[in-house]
Amino acid sequence: MDIEVFKRVGTSGFNFKSAGILDVFESLTVNWRYYTYSQFSLKILLEDVQKIIFNNSEEIQRRKDILFSLFISDNILNINDVYFYIDRVVCDDSTKGEVVISGKSLRAKSLKRIVYRIYHQTKKPEQIIYDHLNNEVVNPSQASRKIQYLSITSPGTLSTSTVDYQNSYGVVCDEVDALCSTYDIGIRETATNLQNPHNKLEIVKGKDLSDVVEFNVDFDNLLSESYESSNFDEATMAWIFGEGEGTARMNVKLNDNLAGLEREEIYVDARDIQKQTQNGSGKDITLTDSQYKAALTSRGIEKLAEQEEVLTINGDIDLESNLFVYGKDYQIGDRVRFTSKLFNLTKTSVLAGINETWDSTGHHMSPLWDKESPTVFDIIKRRLSK
Repeated sequence: MDIEVFKRVGTSGFNFKSAGILDVFESLTVNWRYYTYSQFSLKILLEDVQKIIFNNSEEIQRRKDILFSLFISDNILNINDVYFYIDRVVCDDSTKGEVVISGKSLRAKSLKRIVYRIYHQTKKPEQIIYDHLNNEVVNPSQASRKIQYLSITSPGTLSTSTVDYQNSYGVVCDEVDALCSTYDIGIRETATNLQNPHNKLEIVKGKDLSDVVEFNVDFDNLLSESYESSNFDEATMAWIFGEGEGTARMNVKLNDNLAGLEREEIYVDARDIQKQTQNGSGKDITLTDSQYKAALTSRGIEKLAEQEEVLTINGDIDLESNLFVYGKDYQIGDRVRFTSKLFNLTKTSVLAGINETWDSTGHHMSPLWDKESPTVFDIIKRRLSK
């Protein structure tokens, strides 16, 4: 497993040069994801820096001196033909000689852009995702906002229905991730140029292979099983409140028919959704009550999707099994079947991610079925945003 390191040229712009090949490390883990950006964590020893194959012969003489000029924020790694940027380097104890470098795929730069417009559209979700990424990240009208090492292709038809959606000044990445998760859409990143860092974004929807591809310990294509069932963060009914004050405040309710233990309510503050808005051409318009409530409803659907019951089974895939081959018979985003006698469960699940690790024990792949269980940081962030 070789990792090419690209060093940023200068302190501004998107110019990079290949600085070396890293083929010796303690461990590398890449969290490939369907609904959001991917991440990596690379652990190296200071002594292994001497084994990096540098492209510049002058740098060979000062290997350790240049370690922290290679692995600094916004330098780039090519891992399996996808570019990642570095955003964190940690050495907890120099006597141990261990350094951990981590970062995200280039798409995550949309965390640094906002929806700088009053955006109200009734479109298929894949088109809204495209608009956000294209208008705010890839091809914004203000040249200084452009992330030059990203491009995006216009999506085909992936959904059957439209969404009445409004947002202003939200974080682009958060809005895109929410739409992807709610409507089961993913974004594939691939390097387009192996000499100059650049990822192409492609909005995709996985295939339903649940009648064909099955993972089961009894089939010898799954080495282990883990299980989680949780409803601690579940919400099933939403009150969505928009503009206005007191009893005059516009609102809608979702799943108001639920009662008793099945009714788990959340309040959604959607006062940022306004009746006075703009259409796709930037013309000021006033929404009817019906149109406004449709936008509130879409917001509520997204918020409920963030707080679903968690029922997952995970486990390590047997890479030696020829029954189903990852990347050939199935890939991230596809829906497959998972059967566990141990947990008495059969369910169809979207392969939402693969945690791929290379270390001293070999090459391992652990799947992530469906959405990840929220962390305490996710919950705190959600509550602070209310």
